[in-house]
Amino acid sequence: MRAIVMHEVGGPEALVLEEIPVPTAGPGEVVVRTEAIGTHFADTEVRAGKYLPARPESLPAGVGFEAVGVVTETGAGVDPALLGRRRAVVLLAGAGTYAEYVAAPAAAALPVPDGVGSVDAVAVGLQAAVALGVLRAARLDGSESILIEAAAGAVGGYLLQLAREHGVGRIVATAGTPEKREHARRLGADVVIDHGVPDWPARVPEALDGGELDVVFESIGGATAGQLLGAMTPASGRIVFYGMLAAKPPEIAPTDLLARGLSLIGFGGRAGTELERIRSLHAEVLDRVAAGRLRPLVDSVMPLAEAEAAHRRLEERRGIGKIVLTP
Repeated sequence: MRAIVMHEVGGPEALVLEEIPVPTAGPGEVVVRTEAIGTHFADTEVRAGKYLPARPESLPAGVGFEAVGVVTETGAGVDPALLGRRRAVVLLAGAGTYAEYVAAPAAAALPVPDGVGSVDAVAVGLQAAVALGVLRAARLDGSESILIEAAAGAVGGYLLQLAREHGVGRIVATAGTPEKREHARRLGADVVIDHGVPDWPARVPEALDGGELDVVFESIGGATAGQLLGAMTPASGRIVFYGMLAAKPPEIAPTDLLARGLSLIGFGGRAGTELERIRSLHAEVLDRVAAGRLRPLVDSVMPLAEAEAAHRRLEERRGIGKIVLTP
């Protein structure tokens, strides 16, 4: 079969298309013939050697941790009725889903509803599940004014859609390019701010027409996080922290929160625990797609052989929605 293999960590050119043996299903496993493969910014960091398992002693290694396809083999202890069923494979980073076939634990092969195509299923999958988990962590009552950072990003676009469905009072969003800001407006944002401008947090009060922020969905990190605290509702305002696009944690001290009675909520945890939580939300978001309540966000569909180009697009942050590879 064809698969993307890394023999060394480095830039996108480290992704090499090779012929390797088709995997077999071990006990408790299935083999899935992929139809659509999800790409993530985290894939680029694994490739660059920032995260395990891309260590010198583990190379060569596969890339990718999400795909949708059809079960072609079941291992010992797995119901053979899964053969021929379409499943979404959701694994830990670096599991090797950039391939024509993937072996995975049966528990990681999640159902895909009839009527949801493989590209749409992988486009929604992990990111929308994270968005739903983040939204629930905020404990919204439906009346709040909220800020969604990077609202045209992989998670932000789904968070925006789900928040609008939830019935929040006002949505202020941020995005880094004119195209992404327009995209965020189409998805339901009331006001969109350019977060590429250094003083963008100072523009939030105007976007709220004199009101205050009840919830900030924090995915940028760095210094700007602390600059938003003055615009938040005292005693009840809360920040849900789930990402660091700036590659730095939010610069917020406990005393900063204490001064206004604000809360900081983290959506995360140990890798295995967090993955199980996201898998549990996976069916819910795909059911929303099947019912027409959630729009899949697909930036582009590229052949597996163009994985290098896909990673360049990811690193340049040019995509609006998911970049999907097809074998």
